Amino acid sequence: MRRPRLAAAVLVLGLAATSCSDGGAARTPSATAGLEQTAPGGESPVPNATDIGFSQDMATHHDQALLMAQQALVRGGPAVRSLGLSILSAQAVESGALRGWLRLWDEPPVNAEPMAWMSHGDDEHHAGGGASMPGMASAEELFELSRLRGAEFDRLFLQLMVRHHLGGVEMGTACLESDASPLVRDSARAMVAEQVEDLGVMRALLSDAGAPELAYP
Repeated sequence: MRRPRLAAAVLVLGLAATSCSDGGAARTPSATAGLEQTAPGGESPVPNATDIGFSQDMATHHDQALLMAQQALVRGGPAVRSLGLSILSAQAVESGALRGWLRLWDEPPVNAEPMAWMSHGDDEHHAGGGASMPGMASAEELFELSRLRGAEFDRLFLQLMVRHHLGGVEMGTACLESDASPLVRDSARAMVAEQVEDLGVMRALLSDAGAPELAYP
C-alpha cells in the first residue's frame, strides 16, 4: 500500500520548506515551480531509470552546495553570506523534494552507479556511465575553504560554487534532453533557471574581486 510512503514524502517536503522559511532572499516562483508536483490523484508517476538516477545524483550534488553555503553564513562577507542563505534555502527545498520522490518510488537515496543516466543514448556525453558528478569540489578544496574567512573565503567560495553550479546546469540540461518524465523535467528546468540566475550574481562578485573562474569541466 503506497499511501504511508506518500505521507512520509509529504512530511519530508514540509520539513525542508519549514527549515528554510526563516530568512534569506526569496526565489522567484519559477525557481521552485514543479518540485512538489504529483500526478492526478496524489500519486507520483511510475519513474524510469532517468527519473531515479537524476533525482539521486542531483540530491547528492545539492548536498555539497548546502555544505559550502552553510560555511558561507559564518565565514563569508555580507554579499557572500546573503548568497549562501539564498542557495541554502532553495536547494534544501529541492533536495527534500528529490528525496521525497525517491521514498515514494521505494528507491535508495544514493545512486549505485552515479551519472549512468546521463549516458543513456549518448555514449560520448561529458559525464555518464559511472563518471564523477560534474562541478564537484574535491576534498582538498573543501578543506582549504574551511580554513578561510572574509575576503579569502569569499573568493574561493565563489570560484567553487560557480564551477559547482555549472555542473548542476549541465546535469539539469541533460535531464531536459532525456527521456525523463514531465514531472522530473519540470523540476530540472526550474533548477537550471535558478542556477543560471545564481551564476550571474557570482560571476559579477568574482569580477569585482578581480578573481578568475576555475576551469570547467
